[in-house]
Amino acid sequence: MSDALTAAGTTPPRSADGLASMAQLNMGRVLRPLANLATLVSAYLHARQFFFSDFVLRYNPDEAYVVILAAYAGHRELRRWSNDPQVITDTARRGEYFVVGWWTAYFIAVLIANHTLRYRVPEGLEFLCAQITAVFFGTLASQHAYKGKLRQNAGAASSGAPTRRPEDRILDYLQTAQGPMSSSDLEDAMDVSRSTILRAMARLQKVKKVQWVGRSDNDPDGGFQLRQP
Repeated sequence: MSDALTAAGTTPPRSADGLASMAQLNMGRVLRPLANLATLVSAYLHARQFFFSDFVLRYNPDEAYVVILAAYAGHRELRRWSNDPQVITDTARRGEYFVVGWWTAYFIAVLIANHTLRYRVPEGLEFLCAQITAVFFGTLASQHAYKGKLRQNAGAASSGAPTRRPEDRILDYLQTAQGPMSSSDLEDAMDVSRSTILRAMARLQKVKKVQWVGRSDNDPDGGFQLRQP
């Protein structure tokens, strides 16, 4: 929406920006517990099928579960690409944990079921694992595209210039970023060591050119942005 307004040459009121940011934040607060609940329900029903061979699954929640996960992952990536730098990414379990957890459960079930007739691999578990993996790799593709855009923008800004200090490069990335960037984001984008990023960021914070945005100083989903005047 903000892109369309910008293209039209119209700047939305500050209050409208605040309402849009709040709406995005509230959506994340709804999707996160919903995704957690769907995970628990699906895991419980698959466990019932595994441990009780006479259990009949009348209604399979996996399709709804995948839709909720896809919506949650998509919401986070839309916020990553958002033009509103005040939007903070929700704290959330990383997608790889879902992938590793479900595939581990699947292979353990296969191993045990092949050795003991009492147990059986839950119906649809393999397909569910494949769907969750697809959602995860979709978010990875979005993250790599976003980082590639940052590299391209920063490269264009520094084209033809001599080798520049890490601090100047960080400022270029933050200038073109569409939201706060974490140390790991900057590390990947600049292709330098984490220690280099941290030293440069400490110097920038000392001269009050950047600021930390997050729920706390140790928020794993927080990030740095240019200091507001």
